[in-house]
Amino acid sequence: IFKLIPQWGGAVLLLATLLSAGYLLSVDRILPSPEPEIDLLGKDSSPNRINDDLGGVPGEQVAISSSSSPVGLPYLLYLPPTWQPGAGHKWPILVFLHGQGESGFSPTDVALQGPPSLVKHNTSSLLGSEFAVLSPQKPPGSSWIEQGGLVVELVRKLVQSYDVDSARVYLTGVSAGGYGAWALAAQYPNTWAAVVPICGGGDPSWAPSLRSTPLWVFHGANDVVISVKQSDRMVKAVKEIGNENVTYTRLEDAPGHDPSWSEAGIPDMPGHASWVKAYYGKDGDILYRWFLTHSLDPPKPEYH
Repeated sequence: IFKLIPQWGGAVLLLATLLSAGYLLSVDRILPSPEPEIDLLGKDSSPNRINDDLGGVPGEQVAISSSSSPVGLPYLLYLPPTWQPGAGHKWPILVFLHGQGESGFSPTDVALQGPPSLVKHNTSSLLGSEFAVLSPQKPPGSSWIEQGGLVVELVRKLVQSYDVDSARVYLTGVSAGGYGAWALAAQYPNTWAAVVPICGGGDPSWAPSLRSTPLWVFHGANDVVISVKQSDRMVKAVKEIGNENVTYTRLEDAPGHDPSWSEAGIPDMPGHASWVKAYYGKDGDILYRWFLTHSLDPPKPEYH
């Protein structure tokens, strides 16, 4: 989402108009030439590797600055309370891409909403007990397309160092991060076992790269910030290309705020907080169980 201070509340409608017209999204609408797929199990070839410690602490969400990050990208990393190094258990990981307003160099800002907010406050939830959660932070003025290579490289390092299951790497994002989820899914299609873009959009020409990717898309029909037509056309394109594993939750009356916004001083954005119906409470448990039924390697795990 675009984090607006209260006195900017009147900017929401202008922002909505520009977004719907596509004026603010040009950087995210052109996908670069497909990058070579990164071998998540391969050897580290980075010439600027800082250290082997990615900062993970079982049962805690740790903020890693850009100076301490092995790829130069700030991030939050959460490991489940029962995680033990070398125990032989491979953990699934959920990668969360934030909205435009959380861009910056202070990764704690990313915990405003979504999965990093959930594990911050409830480690005993299904997400907190069954998943590692990676929440990178992109610099201001950049797009997730531009940062995609660093995100995937960071995942690769986690696979190597923290018993992360390379066959169960999941991707989700909201608003600008929803655009990022579509884009990174298309740019690195063999990385993600399942992808959930929320109130985002993309270029329908990306659809051939998404032919085999399990997708669950959320968007509010009443979203005044990013038009639901953005998700409509992406869902239509991937279904037309032959992807039969697409679920679309098109909310007629999506929420206009996240529970954390009042304390943060963020005004309501009618229909934009559709992730509330995706990530939290019983709805969230349904989504996280859906993630866990998908794997890049058969047979798929069963979680109940």
